[in-house]
Amino acid sequence: MARVTGALFSMDASGQIGKALVYAKWKGRQYCREYVVPENPHKTKQENVRLAFHFMVEEWQGEGSPMKATWDTYAKPFAMSGFNKYMGRGMAEYKIQLTTSVPPTGVSQTGTVPAETWVWTSV
Repeated sequence: MARVTGALFSMDASGQIGKALVYAKWKGRQYCREYVVPENPHKTKQENVRLAFHFMVEEWQGEGSPMKATWDTYAKPFAMSGFNKYMGRGMAEYKIQLTTSVPPTGVSQTGTVPAETWVWTSV
C-alpha cells in the first residue's frame, strides 16, 4: 500500500498503488513510475554476470580504507559513491575481457584509481 503525505499534491510518497504505480525516493528526489513485474532470467550469460558482480563485491570488501577513500574521491565529481564507480569500472572491464558466456572465477585490479588493469580469471 502506498504511503502518502500531502494528499493529491504529494510532498512525500512511497510504495505501490495497486498494480499500476510505484512511488519512491532516489537521492532525495521523489519519483513515480509504472509498476512492472521484475524478470529474473536464469540463463547462462546472466548467471555469469551475477557471478562476476559477486567477485567484484568480494574484492571491494577486501580493499583497505585508503583505497576505498581514493575511490570515493575519484567518484565524487560523478555524484557517485566510490563503491558504485568501482563496480561500474570493474564490470565494464569484465565485458571487455570476457564474453558473458565464459564463467569468471575471480578478479583482481592493479594500478592507480581508476585501476589501470583489471584481470578477470576464468575456467
